[in-house]
Amino acid sequence: SYYGVKAYQEFVSTGQINSTKKLMTNFLSGYENILNQLHLPTISEMYPLGTTLDIQMLLAVWLDEAEKVQENLTPELGSGDIIQYTYFVLNDHPFSDLINY
Repeated sequence: SYYGVKAYQEFVSTGQINSTKKLMTNFLSGYENILNQLHLPTISEMYPLGTTLDIQMLLAVWLDEAEKVQENLTPELGSGDIIQYTYFVLNDHPFSDLINY
């Protein structure tokens, strides 16, 4: 996921994910607009119990790191950043406010 890896990179650089969340908000706003134009259910109507966005964002990062291992590139797993990011996402749920329920 483009946004998953981007959020991780921003977190490692700044300790925040504000810029990525802003980009995601703009993307989701456009997505919602298209759904409305096509008279389709909104994201919150399609997922009334919530989305798995936090897990999806983590999965993108972990799969990216696994790909580095498979390609014999140097993964960042040893740095501890991915563990801190995983804790941050699972504890703070920073993406939960992107979709209104």
